[in-house]
Amino acid sequence: MSPAADGQTGMSAPPVFPRCCGRDMSDSLPGNGFFGWLGRQVGHIKKAVHADVAAPEIAYRKEEVKEVDHPEQPGVKLRRTTIDEVIVQKQMLSTKDTKEHEGKTGERD
Repeated sequence: MSPAADGQTGMSAPPVFPRCCGRDMSDSLPGNGFFGWLGRQVGHIKKAVHADVAAPEIAYRKEEVKEVDHPEQPGVKLRRTTIDEVIVQKQMLSTKDTKEHEGKTGERD
């Protein structure tokens, strides 16, 4: 018996969104449709642009590679790579600390 004769058109059911507390999770997002989605994407990009991405400073780095032929299997080499690093983290101020720091002029009352 074909699906059309059985009353089915062969199309799948619409996707089911996860439910939380009896309602769709998509209902909790601000904005509806394409422009709501687009606004969220712009917000993510804006947040990423304003994020501080200060990389840690590497004060010291020593890379050592040792190679030795395998004693029991000719043609096979054993390699050991050791990397020693000293990393200095840059102190990051939160926005609250930054605002307090900018407000102070260094003068005593």
